[in-house]
Amino acid sequence: MSALWHASFHAAPDSKVVLFTDSQNTVDIFGSLHATLCYNTLLCYTVDIIIDCNLHIWVLHVAGEHNVVADHLSCSAFSQAITCAGTHLHPLTIDIFVSPPVWLGPSEC
Repeated sequence: MSALWHASFHAAPDSKVVLFTDSQNTVDIFGSLHATLCYNTLLCYTVDIIIDCNLHIWVLHVAGEHNVVADHLSCSAFSQAITCAGTHLHPLTIDIFVSPPVWLGPSEC
């Protein structure tokens, strides 16, 4: 969700956006636009961003062991993530991000 939100500020209208995730649930939700009740608000908010910004998105699965940078980030191992990312095209920049409450979903999920 944060990647899509970020893309909505930086991508031109009618842009194609590819999101890579290690969560098969996320891939399934975006593939079907159907979620369990506790994630419907999040899904609706996401669809609003896609429509408002006229984005075309694809969500693809990458197993965690094949995406070591994301794996390090999810474990808060930031220095390891920066090292693994190298400086291929752009050096990895890590910013503090706080999710709005609507993204977090109900606590009972």
